[in-house]
Amino acid sequence: MNRPKREVMATVPNRKFQNIGYGFIPIAAHQWDLRIKAVQDVSNMLETGRMPAADDEQGIKNLKIVKGMFLALVVGDQWDWFTTSRMLGFPSSDLSRQMSLRFHRMVHAVVTESDSYFEKCMEFLHKNYAREMLDSYLDIACASQHPVEEEGWAYILWSSSAPDELYIGASGGQIDEVTRQLRIENPDKDPYGVLGAWLVHDPVEAYHDIRSRLSNHSLGCGFYRMDLDKAKVAVTETLTLTDNYALSPWHVEEVVCHEHENAEEPEEEPMAFGMGM
Repeated sequence: MNRPKREVMATVPNRKFQNIGYGFIPIAAHQWDLRIKAVQDVSNMLETGRMPAADDEQGIKNLKIVKGMFLALVVGDQWDWFTTSRMLGFPSSDLSRQMSLRFHRMVHAVVTESDSYFEKCMEFLHKNYAREMLDSYLDIACASQHPVEEEGWAYILWSSSAPDELYIGASGGQIDEVTRQLRIENPDKDPYGVLGAWLVHDPVEAYHDIRSRLSNHSLGCGFYRMDLDKAKVAVTETLTLTDNYALSPWHVEEVVCHEHENAEEPEEEPMAFGMGM
């Protein structure tokens, strides 16, 4: 279980995205069925409370796959990260980090046959709508249901045609609408993708607060020249200080519990920026 931690993506991707913007890439065909099976199995675990046997290699693998899906929303190093986020119902980066950690600990509980540890993780996951998120994924993947499109976002957008420029702001609509408009206004550029996204309560307030915070880096018209990691920190801090940051559509005014539990297994806890970068 010891392996290097995945760091939150701190720099823009080092490649071209000429057809679909970064983050919007569809889930790869070779991952599609694996993820569905894993999500179905883990959702069933949450429903029944059944802990897999210590020798249940498939059950452990499925927990790891789901853990990795949530971790991708924190790290943001997968081309399909925002596609995955949409299917899971847009859990925030902070919440996704906590979810990923619990699934990681559930693997440890299974291997060590610790019922109490497994149940403690299950309690947190139930409290924070993990099953609703997994069911959302299955509704879209298996039942062809349309995702609920949340409105009210802060975002960091980017085109591989201008790798040193970030488009940062907030909007009362959907991020897809913003990227479509940027495509219309910049037809010679590669399509814009998403490097960071935050569900916000008040997009107008978020827009003005972010604009004020980043004014020294402004190129005009919503474009900024600054390092990606610094932009993520600035937006996260701004939204946190103004209490303008939603954990998920299911968390209206609830606060996710950040207890620090004693654990023997290594933990993958990259710092959380926004929805997953």
